[in-house]
Amino acid sequence: MGLEFNVYSVVLLTAGLFTLFISCLIFKKLDGTRRWFSLLTFLISLWAITYGFELSCLTLADMLFWINLEYIGIAFLPTAWISFIIHFTGKEKWLSWQALFLIFIIPVITVGMVWTNTEHHLHYTTVSIDKEHAFPLLNIKPGIWYRVFTVYFYFLLAWGGYLLIRTFKQADQIYKKQNRSILLGAFIPWIVNFLYHLGLRPQEHIDLTPFAFIATGLMISLGLLRYKLFDIIPIGREKVINAMHDGFLILDHNDRIVDFNENTLTFLEGIIPNPLIGTKLIQLFPNAKHLNQIVQDRINGNTEIEVNINNQSAFFDVSVTSLFQKNTIYSGVALIFRDITELKKDAIQLKIQSDQLSELNKLKDRVFTIISHDLRTPIHQLGDILNMTIKGMISEQELNLLMPELAKSVKQTASVLDNLLFWSKTQIQGKSPEAVILNLFNQAQAEIEFLTPRASEKNISIECQIENDLNAFSDKEMTRLILRNLINNAIKFCNPGDVITISAVNNKDNFAEICIKDTGTGIKPEILSKLFCSTTFSTPGTFNEQGSGLGLLLCKDFVEKNDGKIWAESIWQQGSKFYFTLPVASHLKGNGNKDSYKEKALDLLRPN
Repeated sequence: MGLEFNVYSVVLLTAGLFTLFISCLIFKKLDGTRRWFSLLTFLISLWAITYGFELSCLTLADMLFWINLEYIGIAFLPTAWISFIIHFTGKEKWLSWQALFLIFIIPVITVGMVWTNTEHHLHYTTVSIDKEHAFPLLNIKPGIWYRVFTVYFYFLLAWGGYLLIRTFKQADQIYKKQNRSILLGAFIPWIVNFLYHLGLRPQEHIDLTPFAFIATGLMISLGLLRYKLFDIIPIGREKVINAMHDGFLILDHNDRIVDFNENTLTFLEGIIPNPLIGTKLIQLFPNAKHLNQIVQDRINGNTEIEVNINNQSAFFDVSVTSLFQKNTIYSGVALIFRDITELKKDAIQLKIQSDQLSELNKLKDRVFTIISHDLRTPIHQLGDILNMTIKGMISEQELNLLMPELAKSVKQTASVLDNLLFWSKTQIQGKSPEAVILNLFNQAQAEIEFLTPRASEKNISIECQIENDLNAFSDKEMTRLILRNLINNAIKFCNPGDVITISAVNNKDNFAEICIKDTGTGIKPEILSKLFCSTTFSTPGTFNEQGSGLGLLLCKDFVEKNDGKIWAESIWQQGSKFYFTLPVASHLKGNGNKDSYKEKALDLLRPN
């Protein structure tokens, strides 16, 4: 076999051998998608080396020998290209055995056609040597199968290019090295080969396509080995990022979103703008001040954000990682969102349960304090007096003198016990109000009649100035105890000759505002500020009356359970005013409250 080397063949052989070395190096050092690229470079080197020998041959037989080997590289190169791109973009699930059969059938048939062309001339209609140039060149005329393979070749190159463009279009700023290098590798050989088929070729017959493939193959190979070009490849996005249970956002140096995964769309459904790409982080999360500050400061860190999605709060733990080129040039930031909504709800629920348990413990302490002092002490005193009477230690005359005080003590103990039992029941059993329509005038009159004997003992008068047509919608027993405790409290701090006035008005919010006003001692400012706090305390009355401190706490609880409010005003030594509100029955339609017990009231108010 006679060979006469020329500049074209020497360049092809040298570059082809170097590409073969690089291919083996990639296959040995790297794995995964990179090995598919090593197969691609091997086929390029095979095409280049065999084409180099073809250009060095002097006889037709020698040229046909090398072109038969050359077509192994030519035929399978587009197959290796599309396989590499499919793996590179994370679509290897497409490579079923049926797909592999369709991809490989054309190259196998093409190699067979080339090797048996003398029998059918379907690939080349004629082959000859052209000796009119500086060195002999093979002159071929394409056959029908040559054109079929050319369409196949261009189709796979175009398909691979389309997959690359589609993969990178949303994140070209992050994957710009891969984008430029691989797309050049796809389109430069395609353009050169297209020019070859248009007849734009050196010496009329030389195909520059393998030269183009070698150039781009070497460029990508060196980038792969020297710059770790595929360290961040789209397969990470397709198979890792999209498989993450967390949301993932990439921002550029202007804090604009340039990439995201599918979970981000799921997490933030309802607030995602269209398009998301190009949106600034502060536009997506305008209320996440700490997150935006971390990103603007170009630092790494973690923070929690709350996002309102479809009128519901969602909570996310956000990890912020700033991205730098050459450790100094800021290029963007990666955000990872972990949905902690359920954890947050569980924590809130545990906090609520803990608070409820704490409140129950406080309730237990209050109950035992009241039982041990305000109930136990009077009952023991009563028991001691009765025992002394039975033993004759107290005369009948002395007993008669003690009876008024005993009656007062029993009445006070009964009142405390009444409050304690009902309030404890509402706290422990979580009793809800059983609201009915109540005439406030009648309710106030009933409590005035009940407390008049006690008021008379101190020469205190009680007046009711409530209109008899004002109706509230509230729990009857709770309302009774609110009025009784507030009036009783007013009596406690009044002096002989003082007046207690009970009034009520329908305020602009359609609530009845009830006021218990007295002309008694009033309340000191430091005591006034603590009246309705959770800690119970008691102050002696004008006749040294003692209390449990439970009354005002009970009033606050019952008023709020009936959707009302309670407060007090007082000037020391000039008297006090205690206010509380209850829903007005006749205006329930206007207050917009849809609670079931108010709906019941509406039914009661409607004419038959």
